[in-house]
Amino acid sequence: MLHILADDLGYHDVNFRNHQSITPALDDLVAEGLEIPEFYVYKFCAASRSSILTGRYPYHLGMYNNNVDDVPLSYKLLPQLLQQTPPPGAPAWRTHALGKWHIGWSFLNHTATWRGFDTFFGTRGNTNNYWQHTLAGTGPGSARCSTAKPLRDFIDCKGHEVALAPDAAYGVYDSKVLTDRALSIVANHSLTDSLYVYLAFHNVHGPEEAPQDTVSRLSHIRYVIRCLGSRTS
Repeated sequence: MLHILADDLGYHDVNFRNHQSITPALDDLVAEGLEIPEFYVYKFCAASRSSILTGRYPYHLGMYNNNVDDVPLSYKLLPQLLQQTPPPGAPAWRTHALGKWHIGWSFLNHTATWRGFDTFFGTRGNTNNYWQHTLAGTGPGSARCSTAKPLRDFIDCKGHEVALAPDAAYGVYDSKVLTDRALSIVANHSLTDSLYVYLAFHNVHGPEEAPQDTVSRLSHIRYVIRCLGSRTS
């Protein structure tokens, strides 16, 4: 099971609705699969992902307007439910989280590999740079107290072992790094076990950064306010 989360993607920001965007994979999924338009996500990123992973409305979790980042430990997340003792003869679940976590970083037992995921490859929350994977800003809600020196926010966890992401990840656009790791997980997965991959992209959450080739392919967008500049490093 591959579960992909697009961060802050607007309802009409896909080609099968606005006929301007370039989203061939999503177009094919809708054409060949089942679209459930009645699932309404919340207007903020942390609240939406907390709802998706718990099956609860955000206000039941004490979350609204991104007022808190931590989902209470009294609520089990989907991977924790999947990893409960399976019925006799049923395969075990292998669970992996990639990308933006943003639902608990205050204590270790709030993080991904303490809440049902075997591995985690990604960031605490919002990124400040899609290529260098640095920690976003200062002020209320930020983990930083100074912007004097960029801080890397990209870790690679296996079980309860925590390490920084490999150097090769830095300087590579965020969604490519995450997609490559997801493909590797799927390719190396044993078919004797069940698989759940939670792939939570930072896109299209700010900062508004994209590779030059992506920006060039979208030069036909009619509304200037919907366009963005590009960065290549």
